Amino acid sequence: MSEELTGKIDIGLVGVDVSNACRDRRLPGQIGFDRLNLVLDAWRAQLARHAEFHLIADESLLRYLSPDDKRVAKQMSRSGDLLLLPEADEPLLDYAEAHGATVLSRDRFVAERPGRSWVRERFFSWETTEEGVRIVRQPSRNTQPFDISRKVEQKLARARGFRDLRHPAARKRWACASSVPCLTRESSPDFLRVLPLLEDGQILCPGCGHPLRDLGPRPGEAELKLVVDDDTLARFTIRQGQRIAFGRLILPDTAELAELAEKGVFAGLGRVHADLRMADSRLAVRPVDDRHRVKISRWDPKRRRFEREHEVRHADGFTPVGLRDILLIGSRLELVRSGRSIAEAEELTDRHDVAPWRLGNTVQL
Repeated sequence: MSEELTGKIDIGLVGVDVSNACRDRRLPGQIGFDRLNLVLDAWRAQLARHAEFHLIADESLLRYLSPDDKRVAKQMSRSGDLLLLPEADEPLLDYAEAHGATVLSRDRFVAERPGRSWVRERFFSWETTEEGVRIVRQPSRNTQPFDISRKVEQKLARARGFRDLRHPAARKRWACASSVPCLTRESSPDFLRVLPLLEDGQILCPGCGHPLRDLGPRPGEAELKLVVDDDTLARFTIRQGQRIAFGRLILPDTAELAELAEKGVFAGLGRVHADLRMADSRLAVRPVDDRHRVKISRWDPKRRRFEREHEVRHADGFTPVGLRDILLIGSRLELVRSGRSIAEAEELTDRHDVAPWRLGNTVQL
C-alpha cells in the first residue's frame, strides 16, 4: 500500500461512480461491469484488500448495458448492492462526506463543487498502463471558466436575476461603458462574454454594477469542447457566418496539449484537418481531403443512444453536425457541442508561433 497515495485517509470505504467506470473507453472491453470489476480489483490489489464499495449509478446507464449486465444491475439494485438514481453525482458526494469515505471516479464534479468542503485527498481515479489498471490520486486542477457546465450556467443565471436563459436580455450582447475601474470590461472590452446582472428591470455589469450598453441581438453561436479520452481540455466559440480551418496549428499551446502531443495523441491530426462552419445557426464540417479522417457519431433521440460512427467525405461538402452529435477528428480527438446557451469561450484564431508539436508531420490514417 502506497503511503504517498493514501496518506492518513480511510481507504476502506469507497463511493464508486459506477457509470463512469462502465463507460470509460480507455478500459478494455465493452460498456459494462467487466470494466467496473477491473477498477475495483485494482483498488483491492493496490490500496485495500477488504475495501467496502458503495456502488452508485445513473439510471441512464441501463440504456448502454448489454441485456445480461442490465439484468445484473437490476438484481443488484433490488438487493441494495447498487444504488440507481436519476442523477448520481450529488448523492455520491453526499455519501462520501457523511461517512468520511473516499470517492473513485474520473469525473471532476465541476457542477457539484460550489458550497462543498472539497477535500482533494479523498478523490481517486484510475489510468490504464501496459501492466493493467492503476489507481491514482485524482489530479488537482484549477477550475477554469470553460469548465462551467450547463447546470452551473443555469444556477448562475438565477443568481444574476434570470429565471431562465430565454429572457430577452440573455439573447443580446452587452458592453460595459462605465468610467470606473472594471475587471469585467478589461477582460472583454468589446462585449461581455458572461451573463449581465438583472436587477429591478435594469441590465447591469456584473463587475462594476453600472448600466450596460445594448449592442443588439446576440449572433448565432456554438461553443465546442475539445475532448481527449473524456477530458475537456479546451473550449472555443464559432459564430454565425464564421469558418474555421481546424487542426494542430489552431490549437492553444498549453502544457497539457503539448504533453499529449508527445505521447502521440495528435498523430492523426493534420496541421489543417477540417473546415468548421456556422451558417443559419447550424454547425457543419468538411475534411480538407479524404486523407484527413473525420467521423460523426450521431445521437438518436428516439432510441436515446449514439449511432454507429460514419465517415465524412470531402466530396459530400459541408455535413451538418447536430446538437448532441460527436465529431471524431483523427484517432482520439473529439469535438462536442457544450450545450450552453451563452458561449463564453474565445474564438479560435490562426496562431503564428512555431511550437514543435504543432508543426510535426501528420500521420495519415
